[in-house]
Amino acid sequence: MIHKLKKIQFRILPILFLLFLCACSAGEENTVPAEVSELENMTTIPADIQPTHDITIQKEKVFGDFERNTGAMGGIRDIAVDDSGRVFISDTQQKTIHMFSPDGQFIQNIGRSGSGPGEFRHIFPMKIQGDKLFAFDPTFYRLNFYSLESLTFDHVEELFFQDWSDIENIKKASPVKFYDWSNNNLLIGFDQVRGDNIYYYVVNNSGHRTEIISGPILVQKDEKQMEIDIVYLNGMEGSYEFPFGRESLIAVSEDRHIFTAWTEHFLIKEYNPEGTYLRAWYYPYKNLPLTQNELDSYAASRGDFEPIIQEAYTKNELPATRPALKDIRIDDQNRLWVSTVVKDLSVTEWWILEMDGTLLGRFTWPKQKQIEAIKNSCLYTKETDRETGIQEVVRYRVKMKKQY
Repeated sequence: MIHKLKKIQFRILPILFLLFLCACSAGEENTVPAEVSELENMTTIPADIQPTHDITIQKEKVFGDFERNTGAMGGIRDIAVDDSGRVFISDTQQKTIHMFSPDGQFIQNIGRSGSGPGEFRHIFPMKIQGDKLFAFDPTFYRLNFYSLESLTFDHVEELFFQDWSDIENIKKASPVKFYDWSNNNLLIGFDQVRGDNIYYYVVNNSGHRTEIISGPILVQKDEKQMEIDIVYLNGMEGSYEFPFGRESLIAVSEDRHIFTAWTEHFLIKEYNPEGTYLRAWYYPYKNLPLTQNELDSYAASRGDFEPIIQEAYTKNELPATRPALKDIRIDDQNRLWVSTVVKDLSVTEWWILEMDGTLLGRFTWPKQKQIEAIKNSCLYTKETDRETGIQEVVRYRVKMKKQY
């Protein structure tokens, strides 16, 4: 009898041990980060959520096919699409803005290289504000505005350091992000030269010299990619950006609501135009491990920098996992688009969410076809033609079919 009991116990113990391991694993996967559990008005998206629609994406039009249009695209920086579907593409090499009709026909260039009003030494952010198109030239710290009706230069808005020199957060900062804030106002993100944050302020641009008219609406971490401290072969010190680091994401809706994320988690927060937190969406995404093979492959892809990066790996604390998110966007139908990191490094998986957390659809998308704008149920991507090597913008039609 004693021997039989021992056999029974011996059989039961492994089963109990397995159940214990499963319970621990489930608990680890469902562990909610502290910064998430403390949030109010948060919607947790179920781990097994399924989309309500099937997504099909069809290539529709190419902008920048210069066999039929004049000139040649240089370096695409930004893409803007107006309500009529006209496409504006800022060109950092030619220092101009190419304009195309909705059917892909080249119309004209707006602005040109130079130092005068309406001209550029550099073109960085470009946006549409009401009936105007504007682009920022960091060389002169000014915004060139153009009429969308006449397609001609309208006026210049100057940004002066001394206008915010008495604001401690940004007195040594540079404007790097611009969003339409209606009524001749812009939301501008100021990047501290020697700081860790980007501060967002509302700036009035109704005159010819901008004026900050708010306190800080939002503060974000200024970490686009983790930097590795290195010593070059010539002995000089510097830093090298690491592509698996975390970064702050931001998207602004047409009704001036702000959506933010830190790419460590699938956690998206919404703020009202005054910067007050409203709600959040969280999905229990399990970050994929960052393997040594991936680290080695990245170092090898850097050519002559490979030995420097490999040495830097040993001297810096590297993340054990990849980020959860790559990008977030808000379309003109007030839907949230979230790009997630997946096992295949050549693609990301995009989620389309309603504001109540309903998952409308999911689709995978190649990284080399970078999505720059979402408007009128279309994606506008920045791509490079494989045969010609020329950069171009491509429009894709997104169709949703409700599942039954």
